[in-house]
Amino acid sequence: MNLDLTKITLNYQRGEHVVRAVHDVSLTVAAGEFVAIQGSSGAGKSSLLLVAGGLLRPTEGQVKIEGQDLYEQPSEQRAAFRAKHIGIIFQRFHLLPYLSVRQNILTPTLAVSLPDAEVRAEQLIAKFGLEHRSQHQPSRLSAGECQRVATARALLANPKVILADEPTGNLDRENSAIVLDAIRAAVDAGSAAILVTHDEQAAARADRVLHMRDSQITTSEQVATE
Repeated sequence: MNLDLTKITLNYQRGEHVVRAVHDVSLTVAAGEFVAIQGSSGAGKSSLLLVAGGLLRPTEGQVKIEGQDLYEQPSEQRAAFRAKHIGIIFQRFHLLPYLSVRQNILTPTLAVSLPDAEVRAEQLIAKFGLEHRSQHQPSRLSAGECQRVATARALLANPKVILADEPTGNLDRENSAIVLDAIRAAVDAGSAAILVTHDEQAAARADRVLHMRDSQITTSEQVATE
């Protein structure tokens, strides 16, 4: 599935002032393509990612996945579509504190029925080395373990689109590699992925790097391959 963003603009009302978070951004990420977005804080990267994931309605523009406009769907239908087709990895994890690791990984099933979800969850727990933590709540986990849980949750449905917001920002090199390897493997299997990152080494894992400044994409460059 391709992810198509067309003329996305996102404005916030802050008191009497309008804040422009994203302005007139168009972007296509093809199936099997890994795109990184870099830029200074406040450039609009995270806002663009939330719009792309169906979590934040744009002021103007369209978000289409395989031709289907996310924001033409009712909210419940959009939530089910997101759970089935979009995996989002948040920088601050957004794990539910009262659920175990295993239960957190399975939370997409609250919105949509996923075949073999239980089996898939166990596979991901093993893949990310979380067997000894599977019944623990997030408060008992390290930052690296929380990010691995968040990544496993995002990958539960074998999503066609993966959106990752600074997923390595709080991690050491080993845990960063685990998360980036998982995203790369999903892309190689046919997913489209967007990675928002300040990390040059993380961006180097992508196929294409975009740069945002003042709410717009300013440059695009292909990543050299060995």
